[in-house]
Amino acid sequence: LPIFYRDRKQITSRRFAMDKKSRDYEVCLCYHRTRGEVEDIIRETGVNNLKDLCEAAKVGDKCGGCREDLQMILDDVLAETTPEQA
Repeated sequence: LPIFYRDRKQITSRRFAMDKKSRDYEVCLCYHRTRGEVEDIIRETGVNNLKDLCEAAKVGDKCGGCREDLQMILDDVLAETTPEQA
């Protein structure tokens, strides 16, 4: 696999080719957390903001490169659990 560099770390192209909606997508490269793990933590703890999610999941506090994806996941999970307003 081709190798890319991000924040001076080698990353294989497999991560970039994976669908960000997949539960197997590795959101945090520093702590090796997957989207599925983060989704479960959001549902189990009831967090509703990025700061609390980062503390509960123990992610997002090292390089910060995953925060945008974490916010996207948080928004997705909250949208599916919040009733739509008519």
